[in-house]
Amino acid sequence: MLTQKSSVNNRFKQARYGIKRLAKVEFEIQQKLKKQAKRYNKSYLGEMVHVDTKRLPLLKGQKSTDRREYLFVAIDDFSRELYAAIMPDKMANSVAKFLLEDVIEPCPYLIECVYSDNENIKGHFIIHLVLSVLRTELIKNLLN
Repeated sequence: MLTQKSSVNNRFKQARYGIKRLAKVEFEIQQKLKKQAKRYNKSYLGEMVHVDTKRLPLLKGQKSTDRREYLFVAIDDFSRELYAAIMPDKMANSVAKFLLEDVIEPCPYLIECVYSDNENIKGHFIIHLVLSVLRTELIKNLLN
């Protein structure tokens, strides 16, 4: 009589495991591609400059009551050219000084848009300040 035996086919098991593994690798590759697709790339210099700030940590020997300084960074989204400066605070005057002296003046090309996802920089008073800075810079260029 014929009886059913449980046969172990290692080739079949390895192939099945390989297919599952392949599906997992393909899924990971698709996730990486989706993350890359979300990144925006600009098409020319100065189209958009991204500005961000970071509060610097205390140095050795500084007290927690001492004033902290802030690192301001501006990056052109096309060339990835970086401008940075350390400022005493994040107030509007420091932002304006950073944009004028450390970004606009040394930059060899015209900056069309300044963007920040930082809530302190994104405030409406900063937008008005940036517009006035850009207007004065434009007037300076027209007079020269």
